[in-house]
Amino acid sequence: MLKPLIKVNNSLKSCCKIVATFGGVGLIPWAPGTFGSICAIPLFLLLPHTFIITIITIITLFIVGIITSHLYENYFHTHDPKEVVIDEVLGQYITLTGIQTFINYKNDFLNSSITIIVLSFILFRIFDILKPWPISIANDRLKGGIGIILDDVLAAFFAIITFVILSFIVLNALKYS
Repeated sequence: MLKPLIKVNNSLKSCCKIVATFGGVGLIPWAPGTFGSICAIPLFLLLPHTFIITIITIITLFIVGIITSHLYENYFHTHDPKEVVIDEVLGQYITLTGIQTFINYKNDFLNSSITIIVLSFILFRIFDILKPWPISIANDRLKGGIGIILDDVLAAFFAIITFVILSFIVLNALKYS
């Protein structure tokens, strides 16, 4: 069993639970990871799409996610607890950001992209649930907060790469039809 990085009192434990479960979303009894991923969509749509805001958001979710999920795992003595969804929020946010960057919608994402949002959501959830290699390695071998967070970051990159490949296939099919 992993030892906590710091001794945590009850109020810090409660704060950790609120953050790791993304305000309690992870406590929904069915499909908490799916609901965590859904939470990333309004976050993505509401935040300005500047480079600095995006980087700060990703780094903050990454660091806070590692710390709170590590502490949560230690308090409740379980590996990668399903109620910890800050990792899904981060993974879905990275997926949306990467896909938006690829298609370059020039901040007009909301008006013309419901299909893109749905596709990014589906691709991320597929990779997050199935955990193909090397995502499975991060999930199985890395313990604590880094393992919880890193498998979702890898799932996001796989989702983005898959989207790019599918986009090129569709564009080439349209070009030659």
